[in-house]
Amino acid sequence: MSELIDWRIRWEEAYFDVLQACQRQGKIHHNFLAQVILNREKIITLEDTKELLLYNKATGLYEPGEGKLSWCIQFCAASDTKINLVKETIETIKRITIQPGEIDLLWEAIDSYVPPFYRGKALLSSEAQIKVIAMPNITTPSGDRLKDSDFTYTWKRNYDVDQGASGYGKRSFTFENNYLEAIENVSVSASSVLGNYAAEGKTIITPGNPKIVFYEKDPSFGINYVQSINKDFPLRKSALNIIAIPYFFSTSPDSSDLKYNWTINNSSTETPTVPNSLTIKVGEGSGNQAKIGLLISNLSKLFQTASKSATLNIEN
Repeated sequence: MSELIDWRIRWEEAYFDVLQACQRQGKIHHNFLAQVILNREKIITLEDTKELLLYNKATGLYEPGEGKLSWCIQFCAASDTKINLVKETIETIKRITIQPGEIDLLWEAIDSYVPPFYRGKALLSSEAQIKVIAMPNITTPSGDRLKDSDFTYTWKRNYDVDQGASGYGKRSFTFENNYLEAIENVSVSASSVLGNYAAEGKTIITPGNPKIVFYEKDPSFGINYVQSINKDFPLRKSALNIIAIPYFFSTSPDSSDLKYNWTINNSSTETPTVPNSLTIKVGEGSGNQAKIGLLISNLSKLFQTASKSATLNIEN
């Protein structure tokens, strides 16, 4: 018949007092280990643990679940002996360290055309290709910055997860704008392999419209990108070569996808051999003004169109 020994110990007593008391009963098992750490830092390490119960002083019963009065760890110290260690309820303090982190998102319209040496940003037009790059700024408590390739990225476009674009080391996200979307809401979450570091970032991208800019091309100096041709442009030469640059279209000016419709004084004219280049010659009876118009349509993109007009003031 098994013998039940109930040891109620005060936490001010040392571990060896409990051990010696058990040894006097002659029932101690060689794997028995009970450790009591004083100064109100209470830890019990037990081998041969069988079950965990809670001792309720009000009822005098051992009950499973969370107790408010006392804890009882019940285990077999030998095959026919049970020893109960009971301690009073204590307050537990848990500390959590929060390490701030952030993700910067940079985007570019990768197929948006701009001329050479253009200093601005190639803007996004409807149905253009967009590339978003995540730049995590996450450091360890020691101040070391984690590498961008050390994270698993989860990309969302307009609140829907893109599984194909997400994964380990996938810090860039490329997609094509849908002409039905007035804005593109892109977000990403990045977490380290062990899951101990994480951050999120988001950006809103608004598609715009392509535009046309007229420039003068000089036979000796080439295209003058410094000054564009707008309304009331003075024409002091007998001929003027106008170059139309289609900004922010998803193709280059000489692409067969672009259709050019030139007009002179509101009348259609034949498309030149170089479709974005039109030469205006001044002759007798030309009058004092000439109105130049152009409509460009991208045949492969439904909503990529732009128009431009300029008035030339002829000075004889």
